[in-house]
Amino acid sequence: MRDRFTNLVKALSRYCVIPDAQWDALGSRIIRREFATSEYFDKAGNVSKEICFVEKGLFRSFYRNANGDEFIKNFCTEGQVVGSFSSLLTKKPSELSIQALEPSVVHMLDYGVFEEFCQNNHCWETSGRILAQYIFLESDRKEHQLLVYNAAERYEFFLKTHEKIAKRIHQYMIAMYLGISPVSLSRIINSRAKPSKA
Repeated sequence: MRDRFTNLVKALSRYCVIPDAQWDALGSRIIRREFATSEYFDKAGNVSKEICFVEKGLFRSFYRNANGDEFIKNFCTEGQVVGSFSSLLTKKPSELSIQALEPSVVHMLDYGVFEEFCQNNHCWETSGRILAQYIFLESDRKEHQLLVYNAAERYEFFLKTHEKIAKRIHQYMIAMYLGISPVSLSRIINSRAKPSKA
């Protein structure tokens, strides 16, 4: 059973030892799904019910205000878990939309099922707790950047932390993630490209 999602097994096994019997039990509840470019995993206004592990591809999680302006919260790629976690926890409509930026393959699991496994098995409870800590730290890191770093510094940090996927993301989306205009980002990129004066 676990052969169907080898990368998911490797990812969660970093947190704790999960017996084969537990993988067999959970594996029967996991659904493999493919997403086309621009297809939504979840949309704002829906009550989220599932989380997914990205086997292949790239997603963005974003907000859209009343004027239609978009603000990207994060990007999720291979080996990461994506979902509207606030909606999953509160069971209220999500303010977040999640969209594939390229052809993607995920393993989906009903969050209620995962909660049941966490309640009944220590290994899943440990995995869930560490996963929640990781999500919190990522959110806290970005909040710190927005409050403390200037735009150029935020871009440099983005390149360091998203080195493997930066070239797969449109420049205007990177600007949305950084909280600046595409024009401002172009100026930063052009400034970096200029040779420094001796």
